[in-house]
Amino acid sequence: MLGHLVVPAYETVPDWPASLSSIIINEVLRKQLGFNGLVITDALDMGAIVNNVSQADAAVIGVQAGVDMLVAGPHTPINAQLQMRAAVLEAVQTGKITMQRLDEAVRRVLTLKQKYNLFGWQPLSP
Repeated sequence: MLGHLVVPAYETVPDWPASLSSIIINEVLRKQLGFNGLVITDALDMGAIVNNVSQADAAVIGVQAGVDMLVAGPHTPINAQLQMRAAVLEAVQTGKITMQRLDEAVRRVLTLKQKYNLFGWQPLSP
């Protein structure tokens, strides 16, 4: 899980959170540290995000930057979550997020589900 901390030693955009940084995700986390697992954001309803961009824009920027799973946050109303979803879908449809990027994210999610045998999960009876 990437925090919204600012890492000026790596990130070139002033006050830009690591959770939305292509440099931090791809250059540092993936290339320098060799991490190939699932990258998840911290809650996108926190000040480091909402003081800079909308949650919908943050969702798109995050996926473009290399985030595999977005966390809306506990204080995000359902309509804002739906706007985030719509923004990501539109970004895929318009090519702002490539199918290759989306496939990478889905592959990482499915790999973890397989590793922990979550495909056979059955909900409990209410």
